[in-house]
Amino acid sequence: MNKKRPQSILSIIGRKIINQTSRLLRLPTIDNLEAQLQEKTEQLEQIYAQQKAIYRAIGKIRASLDLETIFRTTTKETCRLLGVERVSVYRFNEDWGGEFVGDFEFAEVGWDELEFIYKNTVWNDSYLQEHQGGRYRNNETLVVKDIYKAELSQCHIEILEQFHIRAYATAPIFIKKKLWGILAAYQHSKPHEWETSAVNFLSQIAVQLGFAVQQAEQLAEVEQKAKDLQAASQQQMILFNLIS
Repeated sequence: MNKKRPQSILSIIGRKIINQTSRLLRLPTIDNLEAQLQEKTEQLEQIYAQQKAIYRAIGKIRASLDLETIFRTTTKETCRLLGVERVSVYRFNEDWGGEFVGDFEFAEVGWDELEFIYKNTVWNDSYLQEHQGGRYRNNETLVVKDIYKAELSQCHIEILEQFHIRAYATAPIFIKKKLWGILAAYQHSKPHEWETSAVNFLSQIAVQLGFAVQQAEQLAEVEQKAKDLQAASQQQMILFNLIS
């Protein structure tokens, strides 16, 4: 015990001397370096946790080849991990109008008082129709913290009000380099501060959703071709029997 105490006192004195010298030389002190190391460690741990969450979500999304299940899983997992009130999947039509094909609501205390229901899933945005997808064609995201402070046009605000949307973050969904739709996260009850990590997460999920939808549609095409071949085979057999 007596041997350890002098060593600890010496280390404290040495630490103070080094810190004072570092300040005089305008160099980082030991305290500053330790604080920076702690901050970097926490950031790395947060990034690691986020990546694990992303991989788990992707695994659940890619586990199914049924479109309804894919949409439900995507919106539910994204809603839960982002901690927002609603996540939706919007699909473009040929005229660049579109409709919501999947969504999930994460009920918060007080949110149910708004009695929000997507009575009309069709949403034809004149700007997106005129510009054939607009910024989303360039694989850009869109983030709005508060629709009343984002300098939006009055007609756009009125449309958002119909869906009770107060804040949103959106990311494009591509299939074979073609813009297919939008993955959107919404806050209905109040404004929302969208962190960069949250928007990046939304973008990564949108990419994986595109792959999942592509696989599901390819499977549906294969199954339809198999049915068509089976029907054609049966017709050939009937024709053969008639000729015989």
